[in-house]
Amino acid sequence: MFGHTHQPDELDEDGKRYFNPGSWTRYLQMEKLNKVTLHDLKNEQDFPYQLNWVRVEPVSSGALKAELRCFEQKDGARFKV
Repeated sequence: MFGHTHQPDELDEDGKRYFNPGSWTRYLQMEKLNKVTLHDLKNEQDFPYQLNWVRVEPVSSGALKAELRCFEQKDGARFKV
């Protein structure tokens, strides 16, 4: 499991699962926007956020089961998730 100031993500590779719960700060999805100015960044409530966590628990075989869960998600006033 790892975190960083990026979008949440899950990756299965070589029989292993990697989770990035994303950042607990507000963010933009730049690929969905044409142009963002410094003025656009002024109001924090304009930006969406998503608070994620990873639940890890044992299963009957003795292995671990993990899943990415969302605690809270809100759209921003101008920039949507």
